[in-house]
Amino acid sequence: MFKKILVASLAASALLSGCSSTADGGSAAVKPLSDYFFVRGDFNGWNADPKHKVQPTDQASVYMATIPLSAGDTLGFKFADDLWSSGANCGFNKSEDETIVLGKAVQVNCNSSYSNFKIEVKQTGNYNFYIDDSKKPREIWVELAK
Repeated sequence: MFKKILVASLAASALLSGCSSTADGGSAAVKPLSDYFFVRGDFNGWNADPKHKVQPTDQASVYMATIPLSAGDTLGFKFADDLWSSGANCGFNKSEDETIVLGKAVQVNCNSSYSNFKIEVKQTGNYNFYIDDSKKPREIWVELAK
């Protein structure tokens, strides 16, 4: 009898713990990207700079960070959390998407280690870096701010 209770308890515990975690280590409730995602790259020493934390936009599940860039620079970047966690370390998915074309959405690999995006800055200004969390896989794009 004790053995059956122990087995049932262990099974229930495994089910509960399996349902209470997410890929980013959070709780079962899905956290918005604005709680923990940053644009990290050459422009901020690859740090999780609070200035470059993504913010919600008017579009559901689309987040954005605005970053000033200078003409002539070629910069690497990614979207990631502060710990480079698996599932929250987003680089290019296909090699042909490595160099960003302004305004073109591309799919990301959020289990990426070294697949950093590149942006060739042709005009000095503020650039909006977007990530769409409703797409699976997620999509990102960059636009010159208006």
